[in-house]
Amino acid sequence: MRIGREQLESIRYQVHQDDLVAAMQRLDPHRFRGLGLARTEAFVRHGWDTAQRLGLLYVNDVGYVLFLMTYLGSHFLEDFRHADIARILQEQGPKTPGLDTRIRRAREAFIAFGDRRIGPKATIYLADIGRFSAWLTDTKKLETDAMLEVLPRCHGSMEVRLDEQQKRLLLAEARGSAHVLGLDQDEGHAIALALRWWLGFRFEEDPLFPWVRDVTARESNAETRTRALRDYALRRLSVVLKG
Repeated sequence: MRIGREQLESIRYQVHQDDLVAAMQRLDPHRFRGLGLARTEAFVRHGWDTAQRLGLLYVNDVGYVLFLMTYLGSHFLEDFRHADIARILQEQGPKTPGLDTRIRRAREAFIAFGDRRIGPKATIYLADIGRFSAWLTDTKKLETDAMLEVLPRCHGSMEVRLDEQQKRLLLAEARGSAHVLGLDQDEGHAIALALRWWLGFRFEEDPLFPWVRDVTARESNAETRTRALRDYALRRLSVVLKG
């Protein structure tokens, strides 16, 4: 009897699934309790498959890829803002076991990112989110150009500098997400841009943020769908800020 490669990979994943789920629940108990077991398993499976494609076959390596995803988004490898970390992980690893240094180097790159963008106990991140939340709450009508202008400034003294090509790319990605979600072309594009900025690339397909699809699926037309997503995102922001 011969077991196919696909079956072997499935068996190998099933052996480690519970340990990886438990690791995520220890990493962020509140977040993954809210996500629920089935969706946490879907997230873990996504991380596992991503690690396999990268040739990162050790369980601890998979765990670190999942760790990165919880901070950078499940599709961070395609996010130009994290190109340095993605480049490290996508390098061709050595064939000799034990000589692959990609995870160590990715950890060093993430620590540098965390020092700039997250801070001890997420103090930098929360301050940035607070600035954005205050602006969003006071803004009556959202427009894409205004959103693109304010988002980089939400980082205070660490304001993000975007060149014209990066701005065009962000806008194109946001419009693509808005189209997939069935949002309107005005405020919907601005909201998608904000979510793209804070949640990451292809946020609408990220297993960490199922609420995006849940909220938009409940509404029947673009205008109400857009409004519902904005209102729900504001509520989630307030929860984050309260800790």
